[in-house]
Amino acid sequence: MKKNFLITEDLVIIAEANAIVNLEQNSQEFKEYFESEYKFNDHEMKIIQNNVKKATQITIISHLMVEDKFRGKGFGKKILNKILDEVNNDCFLLIANIEESSFLEDFYRSFGFETIFYYYELPVMIKQK
Repeated sequence: MKKNFLITEDLVIIAEANAIVNLEQNSQEFKEYFESEYKFNDHEMKIIQNNVKKATQITIISHLMVEDKFRGKGFGKKILNKILDEVNNDCFLLIANIEESSFLEDFYRSFGFETIFYYYELPVMIKQK
């Protein structure tokens, strides 16, 4: 199930994130998502599976964005906290699209995410509860 998280102000989207929630680790849907969206190779899939093997329900977070004029005001923290609070899964996987902002990897680490490998130059990060 896909869920879109939004923070708005006067109908202007300030921040948004997409999450695919309640994926079971060994489900066909889990494998198909990574094959279709990211084209991960067998080695990368094995790294993911080894890191999520204790998890039963996994949430994949993607496309977390804050509009330029609202950056630096805590909205990224607010939306990520909203996802982590509202989705009651035991594992969160984040494929960070942070090519232009190296400080964002540290931002995600401050929430307990750790990098498990780099997909091209983008970090694939995980947080376990």
